[in-house]
Amino acid sequence: WAGKNCRVFSIYGTLNTFQTRIPERIDYAPGSLRQELFPEASLELCDVPCAINKIETRLQLSTTHIGKGCDRDTYGVHSQRKLCGASTESVDLLPTPGLGAEWTKSLPTDEGHESDPIFEFDGSSTAVVIPEGLLGKSPGENFTIAAWLKHTAHPESDRHTKEHIICNADDHKMNRHHFAVFVRNCRLILLLRREHADGDLNTFRPAEWRWKIPQVE
Repeated sequence: WAGKNCRVFSIYGTLNTFQTRIPERIDYAPGSLRQELFPEASLELCDVPCAINKIETRLQLSTTHIGKGCDRDTYGVHSQRKLCGASTESVDLLPTPGLGAEWTKSLPTDEGHESDPIFEFDGSSTAVVIPEGLLGKSPGENFTIAAWLKHTAHPESDRHTKEHIICNADDHKMNRHHFAVFVRNCRLILLLRREHADGDLNTFRPAEWRWKIPQVE
């Protein structure tokens, strides 16, 4: 810690006493109200002649689990969809490998609870091809994309490189993207090329949307 006293002398190694009273276990039921983690936490400062205007503290929770924000989650993906009220017409593009879902078999995974695999992509050598017929060529006028992912920039990669989350494109001869969600330059980008309808050949529509969000580094 570093600070300054009222006599404008630099002070290093300020000693304060923290009494956190952190419980060893906190039980929380999904869908319940907000629950305070440390309701009895307190901070005692040493006697100082200066008036304290503001005190800030930051708390960061992290886990080494490659996909989930909490490695103690006991709910599988299907259970979470029910709790969140997700549409029953949703299509799982990364299902658990099995009969009729062989396209995710070669992906590296970290097993979660209830046989809920978390897939890992390195941005260059791992990808899957969604079978034809699982999705239409166009998402339509109204659609929802739900993704649970954690992204970290690769130290050796160019930030201009596109890291696709999902992409619908022509074959290798044309390689024209019709629909895509990807990360580029620390931004989450949605690409949607809509075909001209009869009578609106001169109508221009937006084809790309970009978001700068803290979840994308």
